[in-house]
Amino acid sequence: MNENKKQLIIWVYALVSIAIIIALILIFKKDKVEIEPVNNEEDSVLVVDEPKQVNKVISTKKAIISPEIDELNNISYTEAFMKYREGRLIQFAGNCQAHPYRMVLSNGSELMLDNRSENKEIISLGDTKHTLTPYGFKIIRLDVPEIPTTFLIDCAVSQNVNTLIIE
Repeated sequence: MNENKKQLIIWVYALVSIAIIIALILIFKKDKVEIEPVNNEEDSVLVVDEPKQVNKVISTKKAIISPEIDELNNISYTEAFMKYREGRLIQFAGNCQAHPYRMVLSNGSELMLDNRSENKEIISLGDTKHTLTPYGFKIIRLDVPEIPTTFLIDCAVSQNVNTLIIE
């Protein structure tokens, strides 16, 4: 192989390596989290600021679900999405990856758990489990006796897919 071809190959590898490094930096940049609606009914992107750090983790506390919230689960997906999309929505993708991966809510807030998978998923919030039908959702109210409280949310066998801080 002549010298020019060797130098060309080295330059191509160097440029590809730099492009990969830049892509990884952009992907793992943790200043902002973008949430894109999966249902294609809404074209906007919601940007949520990073939550405050809380040192206390209590993942075994139960979130108390108020009975009247069950009545809110009778609304359509579009109505629920439009109501909760601004910082009170966690979407779970087909691989159980949660979007966003961290969230801070006030005690007593309502939260929409949104399954964007074709599979039934069991979402664990502390020791409380919520079953979501394929492409289904559930609205819950988060009432905890002690604040701040941090929940590590699990989806099926995937653990800690979201950190939910209630203050």
